[in-house]
Amino acid sequence: MNVYDPDTGKITSAYGGAGGGGGGGGGGFGVGGALSLAGKGIGAVSSIMAGRDQARALEAQAKAKRGEAREVKKQSVWEQIRMNEEMRRLRSTQRMLFGQAGVTLEGAPENLMRRSRSEFVQERLMGTRNMALEVQNLRADADQLDAAAKSAKRQGVMGAFSSFF
Repeated sequence: MNVYDPDTGKITSAYGGAGGGGGGGGGGFGVGGALSLAGKGIGAVSSIMAGRDQARALEAQAKAKRGEAREVKKQSVWEQIRMNEEMRRLRSTQRMLFGQAGVTLEGAPENLMRRSRSEFVQERLMGTRNMALEVQNLRADADQLDAAAKSAKRQGVMGAFSSFF
């Protein structure tokens, strides 16, 4: 412990010697130690807050990806409805044209209508498959963003602890 001597105007150690020194090194915490600890504490809180902020941003991106996946799915449903209506119109037009021409729906005209229907079904299946892949990719992206958010929180806490060492 250091003691101020008013006669000499100097700080002397209670353990002997001037300045803070002799023997045991003082043993006190001091203003410098308190400021150092406060600085480390502020650094730790800053690290935790930065990790949380980064996690919130990543979670918001994940939420947006999931919303995008829902919209892709809805859009696909509407696209399939549109395609079904288009196919109905095409088949009606084919039947009408064959009927006006006096052609019976046997043989080549029937094969043409079957081929049109088959192509429509294949196109619809491909559209459904593409939509499913897009939704799957968007959900996988969202899951990766969620994992990154958890990691950011963890890194913030780890950074806080490491600031004390």
